[in-house]
Amino acid sequence: MTTTHAKTDHQIQTAIVKELDRSSGVDSQNIGVGVTDGAVTLSGEVASIPERDAAIEAARRIHCVLALVDDIVVRRDDLNYNDADIARAANSRLGHLAQLPGAPVKAAVHGHSVTLTGCVDWHYQREAARVAVASLVGVSEVNVEVAIRPTPSRAETKDAIHAALARGARSEAHRIDVEIIGHMATLRGQTRSWEERREVENAAWSAPGITDVDNQLVLAP
Repeated sequence: MTTTHAKTDHQIQTAIVKELDRSSGVDSQNIGVGVTDGAVTLSGEVASIPERDAAIEAARRIHCVLALVDDIVVRRDDLNYNDADIARAANSRLGHLAQLPGAPVKAAVHGHSVTLTGCVDWHYQREAARVAVASLVGVSEVNVEVAIRPTPSRAETKDAIHAALARGARSEAHRIDVEIIGHMATLRGQTRSWEERREVENAAWSAPGITDVDNQLVLAP
């Protein structure tokens, strides 16, 4: 029988700093890590949104991280790249995405912050749009206001989510409660890690008819 011991805040902080050091695309020297009762706060400045996302994922990989606050700021190194330049580049990239036939997503830019609007069939298409513009020069933030088009197969939605959970290598479907109201899936229960929590949420997003997911899953102590 294996016993899992809780880590101290100092041990969690040390583990996150080491994980940041070996994470590709992350300059760990510019990121601060604070830990209080298992809740982690990341701070500092990074060069891009993908670097910020990579730092957050690195922290989530550490066992015993119970909550995470993102206070990382994306700095604007190229101040000569104006909103019009960003808008042209963003809409050009969106128009060439294979995941978005017919260019259903558009980008508007104000103060180097990009807002995506439109309507798609699946969550993965919305995420593909966000990732596509997040790495553009001059972008400091991406706000996703893209709607997911409802589908008529709501009756099978809950079964589809449980089937996806049962297929997952890490997820224990019997520990997860799924409630469907309209086109929203609410997830409750416990997961063993942030990665498993994300896998369960992805399973919910992949179900037909789901346009919103309320992830209330908590990490098992």
